[in-house]
Amino acid sequence: MMVIMRILAIGGMSSGVGKTTMICRLLPSLPGWGVLKTSVRSGKKARSDLPPDRYEIVTSPGELQVQGKDTWRYHQAGAAGLAWLRTGPQGLAEGVPEAIDRFRKLPGVVVEGNSHTFHQAPDRLVLVASTRLTEIKPTAGLLLPRADLVVLNRPAGDDGGGMTRQVLTEAGAACRILEEDVLSRRFLGEIGTLLSTWFPPSP
Repeated sequence: MMVIMRILAIGGMSSGVGKTTMICRLLPSLPGWGVLKTSVRSGKKARSDLPPDRYEIVTSPGELQVQGKDTWRYHQAGAAGLAWLRTGPQGLAEGVPEAIDRFRKLPGVVVEGNSHTFHQAPDRLVLVASTRLTEIKPTAGLLLPRADLVVLNRPAGDDGGGMTRQVLTEAGAACRILEEDVLSRRFLGEIGTLLSTWFPPSP
């Protein structure tokens, strides 16, 4: 029986919203799934040895499992496979499908990042915001109308002052907005129910 790999995209409204922490929390509910981290290098972040139209796919455990890195955290959380796509803006169209194909023998892959969704549509798209931050990345703004869920991360002890449901709705969110601390048990219960609905176990 052929296994159809599913794709769950996790993007961020801005940096520092808790995206990596949330993915680590989700992985135990997605047994056998891998994680693909995507990084688009442009502007000041561009690498001199990686032209804008080129990409590289890192799979070496020696580079991915360095303590403290996001990919190391995914490994510790139970990811069945890991890869890291590092690319210039013009390398996305070719690099994204090739990187995702590395996971074809797994039941699914969580793809971290925003820009990859413009080149290979995921089965489900979740965007993460934070009540501590107000920024909306341009790519995230374009993705909001397509999201299946927006997680508004409200860390314990935070009284707001940053992102709100109203701002997200006015920016284009047309889906459910789940406002919860991603470290809470309640969040795990809510997201676990969604994941079991979106990606039911194979019979």
